Amino acid sequence: MAQFFVTDEEWRQALADLHRAPVPGGRLTFDTRDPRARGWERWNPADSRREVNLPDGRHVTATTEINAVADGVVSFTIYLRVCRRHAPAEHRRPALP
Repeated sequence: MAQFFVTDEEWRQALADLHRAPVPGGRLTFDTRDPRARGWERWNPADSRREVNLPDGRHVTATTEINAVADGVVSFTIYLRVCRRHAPAEHRRPALP
């Protein structure tokens, strides 16, 4: 999540908010990324495509697209497409010949 904060002040505010957020016994976890790996170079719709089936039957397709890379900051957009769950078989339209 730290990748979304550009300035030190944004990061300080995020950490302060996160400090107040957990319930007793709650945990906060972080992952890390090595910018030297230049992972954003693989953030394109084809290579970043992820598909997830949700417990309620909906299907989500996520892709990431780079908008710009400048002055050490990578700007990107994450697209989420959520499809409704399939209708029960008796409610589906028959296929046309």
